[in-house]
Amino acid sequence: MVIIYKFNKILTNLIVVILGMFVTAESAFAEFYRWVDDDGHVQFSDTVPANAINREQEVIGPNGSTVEIIARPKTREELLREQREQQLRAENQKLLEKQRAADQVLLRTFRNEDDILMARNGKVDAISSQIKFSQSNLRRYQNRLDALEREAANRERKKQSILATQTAEMQKILKNISDTHLSILKKEQEKQVIIKDFDRDLRRFRVLKNKADARNMLSDVKITVLDNLIPCGVGPVCDETWRRAEAFLLKHSTTSIQIQTNLIIMAKFKNFDLSICMFFYYNKRCA
Repeated sequence: MVIIYKFNKILTNLIVVILGMFVTAESAFAEFYRWVDDDGHVQFSDTVPANAINREQEVIGPNGSTVEIIARPKTREELLREQREQQLRAENQKLLEKQRAADQVLLRTFRNEDDILMARNGKVDAISSQIKFSQSNLRRYQNRLDALEREAANRERKKQSILATQTAEMQKILKNISDTHLSILKKEQEKQVIIKDFDRDLRRFRVLKNKADARNMLSDVKITVLDNLIPCGVGPVCDETWRRAEAFLLKHSTTSIQIQTNLIIMAKFKNFDLSICMFFYYNKRCA
C-alpha cells in the first residue's frame, strides 16, 4: 500500500510538472505590450492597464520584434487641427482645378501675346469712346445751363421772377452734370481694371508658354483719357487729400461753387476747358 501511494504521489507530481511546462511554453509564444509611462520608464505586460490606454503601445511578437504599433488616441485639438488641414487641402485642390480651367481658356482664346494686346486695346478703346461721349454731353449740359442762367439774369434785371420751369430744369441739369462726372470716373476705373486683368493674363500666358522674361508688362503701359485724374490714395490718406483739395478750390475759385456734395465739388464754368471741377468717388470694393 505504501509503495502504491508513493508511486501515485510521484505520478501526480510528474503530471503537475509536465502541465506547468506546457503552460510556460504557451506563454512564451504569446504577444505582449510595451509602452512608456509618465516617468519615462519602459513597461511590459500581456495586457494594457487603464493608465496606459491613452499612450502609444507596441505589440511585441514571440521573437521579440514589433509586430504592430497602436497609436495613442488623438486629442480634441489634434482632431480639429487635422480637420482644418483637410479643409485647406480641399480648398487648395479647388483652386488648382480652377487655375487649370482658366489656363485652358486662356490658351484656347489667345494664340500669342499680340492677340492679348489687341483684345485689351479693343476693350480700352471702347470705354475711351464712352468717356469722350460723356464729355461731349457735359459740354451740352453746360451750354444749356449757361443759357438758362442768362435768361434768369435777364428776368431779374427786368424785376421779373424766375420761372419755376427754369429753376427745375437748372436743377436737373446740375444733377446730370454731377452724374456724368461720376460716370466718367467709374469708366476710367473700369478701364484700369481691364488693363490690370490683361496684365495678369499676359503674365500667366508667358508662364504657360515657358517664357520666363516678364519685362515690358502691360502694367507699365499707362492708357488714359483723363490726364487730369489724380488718385487720392486709400482710406484716411484719401480723405485728407480730398479735404485739402476742397479747401483749395473754395479759397481760390474765381467763380461761385455750382455743385458741392460729399462726392463732387465744382465751380461755375466760365470756359469749359479752363474751369475747375473736382469730384471724389468712393469705391466700395476697396472698403
